[in-house]
Amino acid sequence: MDADEIDEISATLIGAIAEARAHAKQFGINDEFRKILQHAGDMHDLLIEALIENEPLSTEYLRGVAVSTDNAIAQLAALADMPYGRSNSTVRRTHDGLPLRADDVGRRLGRGVFSSRSPSAERSPP
Repeated sequence: MDADEIDEISATLIGAIAEARAHAKQFGINDEFRKILQHAGDMHDLLIEALIENEPLSTEYLRGVAVSTDNAIAQLAALADMPYGRSNSTVRRTHDGLPLRADDVGRRLGRGVFSSRSPSAERSPP
């Protein structure tokens, strides 16, 4: 493997991470997001293998790319594992159609209000 191929792998990896972030923002966490994230993980594995097999081509920049993209993939994977990240679910809503907030949940559970905000009348519509 030569330097151009390693550069292509790193560029594809960075592009896949950017695509996953943009997809999550626009469409939420869904199966397509998970496919993009899997592709990013596969590209990261290829980059690591290439850097190990071609140590003379392993520059500080490429090692930094490997570390930062690993962190980015881990953050995106954690996002996918969060509640409501398991599917492309919508925001939970109260009976009046407004977004459900932590203080609403606390009130419903009888544990008081989690924040100092006023009752749900101050909530802004979605």
